[in-house]
Amino acid sequence: MKSLAVFVALLAVASAARHRWTLGQLSEAIENPTTNPSLLPALKTGLNAYMDAIFSGLDYEYIYIGTAPIDLSTWSLNELSAAIENPSTDPALLPYLKDALNALMEGLYSGSAQPAYSVIIPARDLSYWSLGELSSALQSPELNPAQAPYLVDGLNSLMAANFGGANVQSIVLAIPLEIVAASASA
Repeated sequence: MKSLAVFVALLAVASAARHRWTLGQLSEAIENPTTNPSLLPALKTGLNAYMDAIFSGLDYEYIYIGTAPIDLSTWSLNELSAAIENPSTDPALLPYLKDALNALMEGLYSGSAQPAYSVIIPARDLSYWSLGELSSALQSPELNPAQAPYLVDGLNSLMAANFGGANVQSIVLAIPLEIVAASASA
C-alpha cells in the first residue's frame, strides 16, 4: 500500500462556517475514544499551538484546525482493489479510494480506460460535535445535503461508542472545506 504523509494546517482565516476550537474542546477531543486516530496529530498540533500562544502571553479565545489536501498519487485498478479489501486500510481513506475505483471502472465500461487514477483527499475542517448539535443539524431544513453523510456517520459512530459502553457526548468530524463553505452560504 502506498505511504501517506499527513500535513496539518492551522488556519487563521476566519469564516463563519469554520469550527472554532476552545482549549477545553481540544483537550476533550484528544482524550475522546471516538476520535479517529488519523486526526490526532492535527488536534495535538492545534493544542500545542494554543498552549504556545498562552505561554507567549497571547489571549486566544479559539483557533481553527484543519488538514491540508493530501495527494495520494496515482493508483492502479489492482492497487485500489487491494487497498479497499485490506482491513488495515484507514477507514477515512476508503471513500476516496472507492471514488477512484468507481472512476476507473466507469472508464473501462465507457471505453476510455485509464491505467491509473489520482487520489486526492481535499482540505478538511476539523469540528467538534455534541450529540444534540448533530441531532439539531440533521433535522434542520437548512442542512446542506452534501454535509449530511458526514453528520450521519458522526452520529452513528457516537451512538455505537455509547452502546459499546463508552460514555462520550461528542465526536470530531473532518468535513471537506468546500462542503463547509457551501453550507455557510446556503
